[in-house]
Amino acid sequence: MLTQANLRRKKAGTISTGQLGDHVRTNTIIVVNSMLHALDNYIRQSIRGWLRLPKDTPISYIHAGKQHGGLGIPSLSATIPMQRRVRMEKLLSTQCRVLRNVVNDSAFGKVVRDLSLPIRVHGSCVNTKEELVASWGDSLHNSVDGRGLRELVASPLSNRWLVFPERVFPRIFIRGIQLRCNLLRTRVRSARHGHGGQTILCRGNCGQPESLVHILQSCWITHDARCARHNRVARELAKRLRRLGYTVFEELRAPTSTSFIKPDLIAVRERRATVIDVSIVSDGRGVTVWNEKKQKYGADEFSLAIISALRAIGCDVDFLVHQPMIISYRGICFPQSAKAVIGLGLSKVTVGDLCLLAILVSLLIPIAGFTLWALAHQLNIHKYTESVACNVLVTSKIAARLAGLNVNVVSSLSTAS
Repeated sequence: MLTQANLRRKKAGTISTGQLGDHVRTNTIIVVNSMLHALDNYIRQSIRGWLRLPKDTPISYIHAGKQHGGLGIPSLSATIPMQRRVRMEKLLSTQCRVLRNVVNDSAFGKVVRDLSLPIRVHGSCVNTKEELVASWGDSLHNSVDGRGLRELVASPLSNRWLVFPERVFPRIFIRGIQLRCNLLRTRVRSARHGHGGQTILCRGNCGQPESLVHILQSCWITHDARCARHNRVARELAKRLRRLGYTVFEELRAPTSTSFIKPDLIAVRERRATVIDVSIVSDGRGVTVWNEKKQKYGADEFSLAIISALRAIGCDVDFLVHQPMIISYRGICFPQSAKAVIGLGLSKVTVGDLCLLAILVSLLIPIAGFTLWALAHQLNIHKYTESVACNVLVTSKIAARLAGLNVNVVSSLSTAS
């Protein structure tokens, strides 16, 4: 039996982060109906504390199933009545004469009527376990923070790190959960709590609201960090392909009639070449980017240019295909991309590892980008312009300051785009 006292002892005890949710999911809770809502509230409060989630975390993110992008913590006020109803239906259909006499007793009628009432979840009435699971998933996908998790339903391999948390460091596990549902602190999110007078515009003078998707996908301050994220995922994919015996060319320059193309990876094995272009995209952009990449590299001119470039370095190929590798900043792999890399011989674990890597490097983007922004303000540089000379000056001054602080930073300020 799980009580508030047990939860307090679990909170105070020594246990890994990944085991916390499993403890709540696998412990049977048998209490009277009047306590279910109170226990639900206490469990949600404990989960928020364990995982460092903000108070405005969607309830549906906690209770939705992992296949829908949630944490999979059962809602007692909905799950237990559902389980009682199932047991009651089995009891009503029993052939045992003694049990039939109990069921037909008038005092038993009230119990049957109570269990026949519909169960409400976020305003929706559910009657089966499948409807209950779908209702929590729909509630999460219709929320502002959980809208992008709708794509996870078609990409279960992206969830391996959440299903097997023992493979992830606890701090990364917690931060990954926060990133998944846009729960990391930004100016836009802080404004929800009514912090008076605080602007929501990006501190990089972009003129755009400083939301998480803006920081991770479009802000010019984090441009170099985003490029590093892309390169890190591409290098890891190349390393896994080489282990399978592929010859992998990274950013091979292929001249065309007017310019040149430089795909991220070209994997060659048995005279068959696969062009892989890696993209880390925003929510809902998977189909668009997939079609754009296929159309670009599927053109006859570009295909012939790549084949000619390979033959020029002594690598003969007879067949060439293009398979984009598309992952969202939430670490959700586009289903066609997952199918394509598995077709190359990579394992399902590798797909999950690439998704986790995208999350891990995404978590470093705000740190890398806004650390340079903070140092620029310490040097009294308050305005960023598109002038190359200005940015060279800014970069050199920050580099000097970093050298004095003995800090190793890979990225530098980019020219505003």
